Amino acid sequence: TITFAKKVLDAGPWGNGFEKPVFYNQFSIIEQYIVGQKHLKVVFSDGGQEYQGIWFNCPMDHWPNHSTKTVNVAYTVQINEFNASRRLQFLIVWMHV
Repeated sequence: TITFAKKVLDAGPWGNGFEKPVFYNQFSIIEQYIVGQKHLKVVFSDGGQEYQGIWFNCPMDHWPNHSTKTVNVAYTVQINEFNASRRLQFLIVWMHV
């Protein structure tokens, strides 16, 4: 939730030697596409809720992979603010089939 993400982010300061917590879960992929020529935008589902994720500089030789339906994902959380709207977003660290 945005509330949880805010608590994590406020627990900082985060930086070199004190990295943000990394979470790990398995999700279904609802949608995946490239933005900015080398970043993967993903919509995940845990069966009850959908989540937005982005993987900056993802390995383009493996992604997007439209035959993949379920993935294991390591990610940090952030709150994305765009057009006066706040949304939970995962910053993908690693993703594997």
